[in-house]
Amino acid sequence: MLNYLYLFFIGTFIGSYFSSLVFEDTKLVITKRRSKCQKCKNNLKSWMLVPVFSYLALSGRCHYCKEDISMAYPLLELITGASFVLLSLNYTYDLSQIFILSTMALFIASSFSDQKNLEISNTLIYSTLTFGLIYMFLNFNSDLIYGFITGGLFFEIQRYISKGKWVGQADAYFAATIGCLMGFELTILTIFLSYWLATIYVIPKLLSRSINMKSKLPFIPFLTLSFFLVNFFYDIIVINLNYF
Repeated sequence: MLNYLYLFFIGTFIGSYFSSLVFEDTKLVITKRRSKCQKCKNNLKSWMLVPVFSYLALSGRCHYCKEDISMAYPLLELITGASFVLLSLNYTYDLSQIFILSTMALFIASSFSDQKNLEISNTLIYSTLTFGLIYMFLNFNSDLIYGFITGGLFFEIQRYISKGKWVGQADAYFAATIGCLMGFELTILTIFLSYWLATIYVIPKLLSRSINMKSKLPFIPFLTLSFFLVNFFYDIIVINLNYF
């Protein structure tokens, strides 16, 4: 129980750190720069930076200017922390878990960015792909290479054919990362599931005419949710795959 609580807090702190990339447009580096309120620019004290707790303690408002703090901050922290706990149910404390959880945190932050701006910073994109490539080289085998190539090409071909109208370059990078971590078959499954999730989301909106066929929609959130589900049900999926 304590291990899961520990993982939850680690996840929330990582989510809090990554939130600066999404909401404050900073770099993925550790600096001595003090965190500031994005509105009044006052330096924030340590107790104001505790993930989730500080938001609740401050009633969702800045201690100085009393302006509302976006709920996206604690939501990103909570989702990251919860994903760390849930995904750890299928992994022992080993190298695979470290890479899966780190990539999941980057995926979640990128999903918030894609949802908010319909774009993702190069820092998040390249950091995510770097994690995938490192894992692939540490566990070098043909299945991971095929997954990397398949994931990247699947979206890159679509981007080339549509001249960037169907998917973005980030989609190819993230799918390639999934391939590095999960191999050929699970990458195909993850992509297939992400399209189903997107379809389930889009159809009601099309019927209600809140969007149309030309509307731009973020796709990274669907890849992220699919990546989470395939990893969460990893044991069941792998057992079933072995039957084919």
